[in-house]
Order: sequence, then C-alpha cells, then structure tokens
Amino acid sequence: MKKLILPFLLLCATLLSAQSTIPNAGFENWTTAEGCYPTNYATNPYAFDPQDLFSNASLITKAAGYESPTGVELKIGGMIGSSNISGEPDSSGDVPDFSNIHGGIPYDQKPTGIKGYYKWQASGEAMGTMIVIFSKNGANIGTYMHMFSDAADEYTAFEFNFDTPAELTETPDSVIIGFIHMANDPEVSGALTIDKIEFTGVESQPELLNGDFEEWVEVSAEKADNWYYVYKTGKKTDDAYAGQYAFELTTTEDYGGNLSNGYQEDYSSDIFFEGLPFTNQRDVFEFYYKLTEAGDCSEHPSHLYLKFLNDAGEALHTIGHQLHPSAEYKKEEVSFDLRFVPAKIVMNFTSGSGVGSVLKVDEMCFQSEQSGLNDISTKEISIYPNPTDKGFYLPKNLAINEVRIINLQGAEVLNGSDKNNYVDVSSLAKGVYIVLLNSKEGVYKNKLIKK
Repeated sequence: MKKLILPFLLLCATLLSAQSTIPNAGFENWTTAEGCYPTNYATNPYAFDPQDLFSNASLITKAAGYESPTGVELKIGGMIGSSNISGEPDSSGDVPDFSNIHGGIPYDQKPTGIKGYYKWQASGEAMGTMIVIFSKNGANIGTYMHMFSDAADEYTAFEFNFDTPAELTETPDSVIIGFIHMANDPEVSGALTIDKIEFTGVESQPELLNGDFEEWVEVSAEKADNWYYVYKTGKKTDDAYAGQYAFELTTTEDYGGNLSNGYQEDYSSDIFFEGLPFTNQRDVFEFYYKLTEAGDCSEHPSHLYLKFLNDAGEALHTIGHQLHPSAEYKKEEVSFDLRFVPAKIVMNFTSGSGVGSVLKVDEMCFQSEQSGLNDISTKEISIYPNPTDKGFYLPKNLAINEVRIINLQGAEVLNGSDKNNYVDVSSLAKGVYIVLLNSKEGVYKNKLIKK
C-alpha cells in the first residue's frame, strides 16, 4: 500500500500545479449587485458610481411609509439629494459652507418652511440632517438645515421654518432637498427614515418633489470577479476571443482605463494588496487582446505591467510591455527571467491616455500552467529523506543562502537558512510542498512530501 501512496501524491501535485492559477482568467465570471434610490434624487452614491453597490447595497433602501407603501431609509453613511446639483461645499471650516451649491429641481414659489415625518435610531453618536437650498439664476439665495436629534422608533411629525439665518427675500427658480446620515465612529449603526415631505406657506409643491417617495429608480452594477477597476471604464463584452465574454477597458475624460488583479491604498508607495501567489522566476505570460486607439496616446500608450511582489506586498520589480493597435484579437507573450523568487504577481492593463481608446482582453495564462511545471527554468535537485516526517538533508556541495517551502496554493509556510545541511519540517502539516533553495548558482527546487 505504501508503494502506491508516493506515486499517487506526486500525481496529485502535478495535476494541481497544471491547473489554471489565474482566477477568472477568461472573464466568464461576473457578479451583479442591485439597489435603488428615489426618483429625482440622483445625487447619491449609487447614481455617481453603481459599483458602490458592492460595498454596501443597503445605504439607501425602501421602507414602509407613513400611511403609504414606501418611505426612504438611509443607513449610516447614506445620503440623497435632488438631481442636477452644481458646485461643491467648502469643508475647510468647522461647519461646511454650502453657499456655492445651486441647482436642483424647478420651483418658483417662496415657501416659509418644510414639514414631513421621520423615524431615527442610532446605536451611538450620529447625526441625521436635512438640507434645503434655494437658487435663482444659477446662484444660491438661501441654505437651511435641520438636525434630527430626537430618537423616534415610530413615524414622528417634524416641521421647521426657513428663518435662520434669514428668511427668503427672493422667489427662487430651483430648489435642492437633501438628507445625510453620518457618524464619526464606523461601529455606530442606525437608520433615518423620511416620508411625506412638503413645503409650507405655498400654493403648490414642486412637480418633481416626489415627497411621498413612491417613485424609485432601480440600479444595478456588474463586476468581473477577482479584478479591480473603475466601474465607468470597464465592462463585460461578448466580443470575446474564446468563451462567452471578454473584458472591455475604455479611457474616459475623467479616468484612464486600468484593470488589475491587485490594488494600492497609497499610490505614493509600492505596496499592493491581493495579487496572485506566484513563485516562478522564469515564465511566459500570454493573453489575447484587441486595441483601438483614439486621440493622442503617444504620452501614455496602452500597456501591460507585471509587478512582482515580496511577502509584504512590496513591488520589487516591474515589467512594462506596450500594446499596439490591433483590429482583431492578437496573441501576446511577455517573458521574464528574475534573479529572485517572488511571492506574488500583479497583472495591470491600461488602455492608454487617448480619450475613447478601447482595450479588450481575454484568455490569459502562464505557459507553466500548460507545461504542468511551476517554473519552467528552475533546476531540480535531490533532497533526502523524501517523504519525511521530521526533516531532510541538502547536498553538502551546494552553498544555500535561503530555504523556502511553499504549499500548493503558492503561500510560503517556512523560510530560513540551512543549518548543517538539514531542514526541520516537523512543524508542517502532512501534505505535498515545493522546496525552493536559493544559491549563487540560481534557484533549485524539488517536491517534498511531509508524512
């Protein structure tokens, strides 16, 4: 029986290393997130960037209304405001200055206040705020704010007058109504629910007020699994080289197209998060692409960047490979030969600086996946005993600088230098591992079976 175990484990190791190591390499797997917001309140996170649905699809939701089917509920961090808002608030002081904000929905009445119904609960210190801004001829003529400071488990009437800091002196031509629910502590939870809002002291309400929140806009976003990109620049396309889908990356006025399997939190550093566990020193990365350039791409043409990371996520080496226009899918190969053993790799595609440039990418892989070898150039070496339950010896005539042991998922489980040409692996779980030996002559490897 023992004679059968070794060939079986070696076969399993070979099969595992030959499988595709790049998640969603052909862009066949996509996830959809859905949400909604009240009609005519398009100033909200979901309308700005539907990809925010993936981080929190419950910031803005429908709720049971006050004597009606629906009201609007805002969780902590949620906000809505009227459509067609211009300008940005000045947040340099202790209190935001909204005097530069104007626009909103048409309205030619001069109300004295606003009323409605609310519910509000929070597990800690939080703030629910209503903001009303009147404009005329593209200029702000009055900003009014109301804080919901009293907790209310059931719908409670509210009303506040437009008299602080001063009453309206002119009749507006547009109005903005907004609600914000915020907390400084990210652990605080809660909900602000609003319904049945209307202006007081006037003969009519704005036609687009939607004050009973019965009309809603449904929104959705689709994201390629295992990849990072700006939603407005990337999408699924059925113009694929193989399979059903490929990825389409477009350069816009606001964003350069950028697709990556890793991301940075601080662009001034070389630290990346996620990425693919990868220990090959020499390999060939291949993929298929189409590229249509628009505008001037001479300064920043379309590229593939391969970034090789250490265990801390720091990029130790980057290979840049320019992509040239191609009307049909073209196979591209990028080879590399490193002097160190990486821990991870990040693949980063850009569509170029020309606005309107489109890059389509599909079917990527490493040639080592096809050959079944983890590194198509690493030298093989013998270690003994193998299999072992305690440790193994290294060749005495080989000067080893570093010993690394990697599991079949590419994660490092042991790192050190050899002592008396012996490596203790008694702490490792039973299984199949890859031993990498760094020396002046290069990198040597072998499969290790821990009993």
